[in-house]
Amino acid sequence: MAYTSCVMYVVKAGEERSFLEAVAHLAERTRKEPGCLEYRFHRDAEDARKFFLYELYADERGYRAHQATEHFEKWAKGVIPPLLEERRIERYVPLETGAAA
Repeated sequence: MAYTSCVMYVVKAGEERSFLEAVAHLAERTRKEPGCLEYRFHRDAEDARKFFLYELYADERGYRAHQATEHFEKWAKGVIPPLLEERRIERYVPLETGAAA
C-alpha cells in the first residue's frame, strides 16, 4: 500500500539559498531509492520562505528505508534543521472512496 509524507517548512530569513542547495542534494539521492515514487519540493507562491515537500513511496517500508539512508541522516537530520524556523510532518495512507468504502 502506498505511503505519503507531506512536509511543510518555514526557512529562516536569509537561509533560503542554503535550504535550496541542501534539498537539491537530498532530492537527487532520494529519487534514486527503489521505494520512492515521487519526491517533489514546492515553494509558496506568496511567501518565499515557505516550502512544501510531497513524498510518495511504494509502501511504508520504502519510507522507513529512506529514513535509514546516509543522505537522509546528513541532509534531513543534519544540515536542514538549523536552517528552519518551523517544520511540520504529516504522513498518510490511501483512502478508498466510493460506495464500496
